[in-house]
Parts: sequence; C-alpha cells; structure tokens
Amino acid sequence: MQRETLAGIAGALLLFLLWRGGKMVSDSIERQDSLELLEPSFRKKVQKLIQVLQAQGYEPWVYETLRTAARQDWLYASGRTRPGPIVTDVDSSAPMVGHGVGLAADIID
Repeated sequence: MQRETLAGIAGALLLFLLWRGGKMVSDSIERQDSLELLEPSFRKKVQKLIQVLQAQGYEPWVYETLRTAARQDWLYASGRTRPGPIVTDVDSSAPMVGHGVGLAADIID
C-alpha cells in the first residue's frame, strides 16, 4: 500500500476514534497541532501551502489543527468567564465545522 494511502487511513481512523455519535469523545483543552489529525485531502492542501510558504522564505509553524469541543468552550470562555481577551464568538453548541472536524489549521510565520 502506498504511504499516502496508509497516512490517509491512519488519519481517518484517528478522527473516528475521537468522534462518537457526532460528539467529541476527548475532553482535552490542550491545543493540537498535528497535521495527522486533519482530514486527509485537506491535510494535503495544508502541506502544499507550507511548501509554497517555505519556498518564499517564510518559516510556517502549524499552531492548531483539530479542536475538541472542550477546547472550543475553553477558548469561548476567554474574556467572558475567565481572564483574557475574547478570541472566538463560537462555543461548542454550534455545529462543529472547521477546526472541529479537521478542516482548519492555524499557521503562524
């Protein structure tokens, strides 16, 4: 089997293990930065973007990929029920999209 196919299967399996019945199983508020947590076709696009940025002299760093519902609520609490600036207007009661389903990545130079 090709390496990319194995990586895609591993990524899909990891996402399956993190999700059950449409809800995140993990309750971690820790930031996840692994590209392996991204949906496989999106991961390829992010990897290509990183290559393009590097070729242009940037030093891209993947800051956050998949986000648990617990982390989303923790971020939402910032500036509301815990100290800090407001960093998001979305809590986990909204449909999980983007970071919540492995279709977003924050990249910093």
